[in-house]
Amino acid sequence: MMIRIWRIFCYNVLIMSQKIIRIGSSLGVTLGGSVLAEAGLQLGDSVLVSCNPQTSTLEIKSAKNQEYTKELAQAVKLVTTLETELRKLNED
Repeated sequence: MMIRIWRIFCYNVLIMSQKIIRIGSSLGVTLGGSVLAEAGLQLGDSVLVSCNPQTSTLEIKSAKNQEYTKELAQAVKLVTTLETELRKLNED
């Protein structure tokens, strides 16, 4: 597996290119130790994963210091659903 890591110093962003792999009966992406350390994450930490279908992007954020992680995920799902429905109405 080839891992490419680019560091963009002006924005302090770490970008990895990874392949989606099978993990048991699921699919996933492995994260290197350097990426986790850079994000302040470690094994067992909770993260929030959000998806933007319009841009085909996934975003992973630390759930540390998030009191309402479950509620936030539900709110994001609701907003995404509403946005999709509004776009459909706009197309008609």
